[in-house]
Amino acid sequence: MKAERKLVEMKSKVRERKKGRHRTGLAILIAILAFSVSALFIHSMLNQLSTNPVNPTSERKAAIVDHLSLTIPNQTFVDTVTSILQQAGYSVDYYQGEKVTVDLYRNLPTYGYGIVILRVYPGANPERKAVGFLSAEPYSSTKYIYEQLDGQFVKIYYNVRSSGGSQEYFGINKGFIE
Repeated sequence: MKAERKLVEMKSKVRERKKGRHRTGLAILIAILAFSVSALFIHSMLNQLSTNPVNPTSERKAAIVDHLSLTIPNQTFVDTVTSILQQAGYSVDYYQGEKVTVDLYRNLPTYGYGIVILRVYPGANPERKAVGFLSAEPYSSTKYIYEQLDGQFVKIYYNVRSSGGSQEYFGINKGFIE
């Protein structure tokens, strides 16, 4: 009886490990997909600009929003995208790490960017079955109350590998973008 119980416990532990690997793999797949879509978008936009040039006297602005610089910095990506955009005639603003706040997302449309590159962590809240882009702003139930009730901002859990736990941050949900 004791041996059967141990076997059941071991099987349960193996299933939990597989779930963790699956979630990590899924997060990596989503990040790769987001990067690929961003690269394809940049490529198509630059091709369109080269065939249909915009008024050369108007200022063209682009932004790189790089929340991932906190945990997965990639200066090569930033330098390459900045160089490509500058060659296409864009001035580039770079928002990294702690600057990727709810207010940044809220005000981004007012800055007049023609292109916005999002290099951000997609997070989830399994309780509310919500997905969103992670901000660097810690979650608080007393901030942005209207937007939370309206489903624009959600609590997103970010797993911290060093501590083995998770922290709660504001996530920008599809309701905000719509």
